[in-house]
Amino acid sequence: TDADDAKFRIRLQRDAGTNIAGDVWYDDIVVRESSSDTNLLLNPGFESNDANWSHSADPTDVNSSVDSSNSRSGAKSFKLSFAGGSNPAYDGMYQEITINPNTRYEIEGYIKTQGITVDAVNLLLNPGFESSFTSWSSSSTTGATTSIDPAVSHSGAKSARVEFTGGYDVNYYQTSQTRSIDPSLTYIVEGYIKTSNITSNGGLRLEWSDNLGNNGFTAALKGTNDWTYVATRIKPGASQITIRLRRLSGGGAISGMAWWDDIRVQPLPETYSPNIEIDVINDNNTIDETLTLDGLLGTHDWLQKKTNGTPYLSATASKDGDILYLMVVNKHLTSDITATINIPGFTVPYVTSALTLNGPSIDSTNESSNLVKVTSSTISNASTSFDYTFPAHSLTAIGFGRAVPPAAFWKMDEASWSGTAFDVIDSSGSSPANDGKAVPNAEVVTDTERGRVGSFSGTGVGSNTGYVKVKGTNQSGNANLNITGDLTIAAWIKADSVSGSPLIVSKDSGDAYTLGLWGGQLGFKMNAQAQTYLSGFTPDTGQWYHVAAVADFTGTNEARFYVNGVQVGTPVTLTASINVSGGWLTIGAWFLDGSNPFQGKLDDVRIYGVALTPEQIVQIYKPTDINSDGFINWRDIKVLSEQWLGVGEDLDADINGDTNVDFEDFAELAGGWRQR
Repeated sequence: TDADDAKFRIRLQRDAGTNIAGDVWYDDIVVRESSSDTNLLLNPGFESNDANWSHSADPTDVNSSVDSSNSRSGAKSFKLSFAGGSNPAYDGMYQEITINPNTRYEIEGYIKTQGITVDAVNLLLNPGFESSFTSWSSSSTTGATTSIDPAVSHSGAKSARVEFTGGYDVNYYQTSQTRSIDPSLTYIVEGYIKTSNITSNGGLRLEWSDNLGNNGFTAALKGTNDWTYVATRIKPGASQITIRLRRLSGGGAISGMAWWDDIRVQPLPETYSPNIEIDVINDNNTIDETLTLDGLLGTHDWLQKKTNGTPYLSATASKDGDILYLMVVNKHLTSDITATINIPGFTVPYVTSALTLNGPSIDSTNESSNLVKVTSSTISNASTSFDYTFPAHSLTAIGFGRAVPPAAFWKMDEASWSGTAFDVIDSSGSSPANDGKAVPNAEVVTDTERGRVGSFSGTGVGSNTGYVKVKGTNQSGNANLNITGDLTIAAWIKADSVSGSPLIVSKDSGDAYTLGLWGGQLGFKMNAQAQTYLSGFTPDTGQWYHVAAVADFTGTNEARFYVNGVQVGTPVTLTASINVSGGWLTIGAWFLDGSNPFQGKLDDVRIYGVALTPEQIVQIYKPTDINSDGFINWRDIKVLSEQWLGVGEDLDADINGDTNVDFEDFAELAGGWRQR
């Protein structure tokens, strides 16, 4: 407490918010100096009924009493009963105590609840479209027909339906509703979406925007999905909010059907549930500050009043091998807190993952139970010292795996390959570089989906077969690809044929390691052809896939396979090691005579001397491509710049999901471009 503090006023309290029903008991309330065990409150357990407490008249629908049949200790407690059907505020029971300035105090108490229910507030009118489009602004547009579906619904009898007829890259925002909001509150935007045969890279979602120009989105759905819950937590800071049924353009022509139902905009209460409040009163007998002891939070740790009552962040760290884990609790009910994370002597990866459990999301008394979930995010440009914002009332777990550069990375985006020089460039930064030479019939071409890629004829034998031979890999002195332990091989493939066991990458002299297709299945071979591990996945011809194989010897001792960032098949126990090899490494065929040629196109071929995690596999599969054209280039910069400056209507350049398009999104895009 500061020097001008004179008193604490301890109140049993409930702020008005939404309709409340049920019972709550208070008992064993303690105020003491940190250096003392003496409780400064008199009659803290209500054993003498309400003696020493100031007790004003009860508001309508609230009944207060001393309960001699229910207590934490002793024989009695103080009980509040809320009748329901109204949203009363209560602060009629309090006690003042004199305090010493410049002294630290501890305040605690116990709260028990029974049958406490708080009505959910929905600011939207006609949220389930039971009255057709009443209260909604709705129309159709070219390529999208809007209607009410009386036969399909999540609840009730109806839903809003949009049919996409195909042939148009529709920017759909024609169904919306605008409502007034409280700028000081945090809100949940939630609803249910159902889709049928949505064929597009751009999915269906809910969008919110406010009258200050901010906006954001829920997750997007495409393909076919039964009713799926989507939600986002926002704090607009504006006086109006607009909710739209939304599909962003830029994902290509779209066809199929989508339905929306049970859409809600719900304010997150700050103190809707019963709690204990502590008013700090100065020498002038005016309240300087109010602190809230919320039973949902358990232990509190307030700073001195001069920091405006913001609680400390609690943090702990642990290390498991090469992975550092940081756990941080933000105890504040409503305020995000930004802190600097310092990790000296630890090289962190370019992208780090974070998982956040939001505290209010597990309070069933003030939110839809559907909001009990953990959210995942990424931290780009992480370094040994960086700032991170911890959301209000949350537990955040951050895992720092050490930075993992590839041992080799062939982008295959050169202007051309001569066939005589080592001009298939290794972009990994390894020394010596693992540049490759294209054997005739291997060339660089422009693909409509991925830009510049390697094209392999897959015909003939030997010098007539198109493949890439990597410089120096047949020399024992160039050992950065002579990997005998943990290994990851990843590539984009587009096969014209899967017959004949075509090879994607092969490091030979006894098959040190090989990634290819055996019997049409993606597989991994090692140790003098003695062991072949198959994924169970057979690619369709003429279609691009991102494939990866991981040999994890030091972790799970398993071989794992991934297709388009998702693990396929069942991990297989590794029963063989990788041979030490001084043989050539080749891309697109076997090193010795060009047999087992890959017929099709390859791109972004990578080799790592570590077993990549699932999160790292996803990162190399899908870097930041804002406009979903398959490339990370100046066009993505253009979209981001327009939305940063407020020219664009959409917010698909909000890469990091903070509902803003700003420098942080630019930094993440730049990182994705660099990796590409």
